[in-house]
Amino acid sequence: MSFEQTSREGENGNEKDDSLVDVAELLCLPSLSEENKRKILQVFEKLKQSKVVLVSIEEHDKKKELEKKMEEIKEKESDCNEWIKTLKQNSEKTKKEINKMMDEMIANVNKRRNILINRVDIILSEKIQQRSPHIRFLQDSFQTFSN
Repeated sequence: MSFEQTSREGENGNEKDDSLVDVAELLCLPSLSEENKRKILQVFEKLKQSKVVLVSIEEHDKKKELEKKMEEIKEKESDCNEWIKTLKQNSEKTKKEINKMMDEMIANVNKRRNILINRVDIILSEKIQQRSPHIRFLQDSFQTFSN
């Protein structure tokens, strides 16, 4: 058997601690002197302190096994958190690269659009200049015919 330190013997998180209620009720009694109240509190505090409890070897081994598993779980959680952090960083980096590439593509498309629009304007001007003598001739002919 081994010995382990515990906070309170028979401690259970779901149980109501009746000793606290009893001590509180006891301390509220008007017939109790201040000195007796202080003594009661001292005894109560002493009883609340850690106690040595006998624990079987099997229980001790199970506790050590659970502690080891908890440590493994904490390591895995840490690894998981690190993986998530790296994944988020890579995701942000990829988003930035996509945005940069799309901005470049949009800039290239706009540049190409401007080139094509300029070509259309140049061709339009050339065609108008080519047809300009014919248009003047027709205008002159129409004016002569109108007169």
